[in-house]
Amino acid sequence: MILNLKLSSCATAVFGSAVLAFGLYNIHSVSGVTEGGVLGLTLLLDHWLNVSPSVSGLILNILCFIIGYKALGREFLGYSIFAIGSFSLFYAIFEMYPPLFPQLSEMPIIAATLGAVFVGVGVGICVRAGGAPSGDDALAMSLSHILRTDMKWIYLASDVSVLLLSLTYIPLSRILYSLLTVVLSGQIISYIQKINFPKKCDDADWSSRDVLVGTLRNHAQLECCIRNKFYHIPAIRLGTEDLPVRYVAIYQSRYKFGVNAGIRYFGEVTKCSLVPRHEIREIPRDSDEMYYRFDIKEWQTLPKTIVSCESDFVSITTTRFLLENSSEVPELMLQNAAEYDLYKKITARVCGETFTRSFPYGKATFSFVNGVISITVNSTELFTCTFSEFSRRPSTMFRRIMNILEKQP
Repeated sequence: MILNLKLSSCATAVFGSAVLAFGLYNIHSVSGVTEGGVLGLTLLLDHWLNVSPSVSGLILNILCFIIGYKALGREFLGYSIFAIGSFSLFYAIFEMYPPLFPQLSEMPIIAATLGAVFVGVGVGICVRAGGAPSGDDALAMSLSHILRTDMKWIYLASDVSVLLLSLTYIPLSRILYSLLTVVLSGQIISYIQKINFPKKCDDADWSSRDVLVGTLRNHAQLECCIRNKFYHIPAIRLGTEDLPVRYVAIYQSRYKFGVNAGIRYFGEVTKCSLVPRHEIREIPRDSDEMYYRFDIKEWQTLPKTIVSCESDFVSITTTRFLLENSSEVPELMLQNAAEYDLYKKITARVCGETFTRSFPYGKATFSFVNGVISITVNSTELFTCTFSEFSRRPSTMFRRIMNILEKQP
């Protein structure tokens, strides 16, 4: 198994697990507030079917992590092992001492709120690092990736479903406190996941599109490239304007990789060679066609997978800034700071991250009302499309928008 874990991300997962363990032991364990998700489901199965949580919990968590492995890859599993192991270690340490806040058993609202903060921050930090400290989080991360849905809605749906079923044996008053905890913690996890610390796009070098984003034929080629630290591409696919290439990023297409599609791996180029295809012996082929072979210093994993959407491609070039700050593949094709800023403003409203209904852009006004994007200039409507249309084809729709804006005097 090829794992490319970053020490800083492993340390972040350990820290998040420590925060989570502290909150669960010192607050949740003394407050009597129940849980949703996998833990709540195991308690439900124990009550009605007499299935021990030690059995049901193990099975459910294994299933959740299998889904996570399939959707998010090996690095997710590696970081999750750090998170789970650290959580168990820190919880065992905290158990050596009495809870710090036993009085919270008499203050359920405060306990529910504080518990949510520690769970939200702890899990949020682990998720930010790329791992999951529990099956609930593995399932939420996987479904968020597959369905392209905010994690807070995944958490809310799973937790509320289990809590509603728990009403069959738990008083409503206790369920309400639990509902407060799971709703608040889910919001915090989602918020921490979305925090970006990018450098200002105005400071980025937009002229140096020296990152090659290349595709693969199959899983075997991915394994070979990662193992042998190289990438190759037909020379005909790169023009002189695409050179020099200083970094290579690997795009796993939806057609070939399914739910594992997107960009996870990138590396710095140490050597670029123009060679006949038959000289690339790691993946033999008897051909004299000329290829560029890029030797890679070390393949690294991006903190967050750049999600595939719209149509696949053969290869593109982009900037290091966009590689480090994009969440979806179409963002890699943006040409300058103005496009980047406009694209972010549009997607923030389409995805519901901000609810401002309009903003000015030069002489144009962008409006977002009833699920429709519209652009007007001097009360004349120049463009409309629905939120769903933009979400399905963001690159195509954005290019249309830019073409319209560029035609304005």
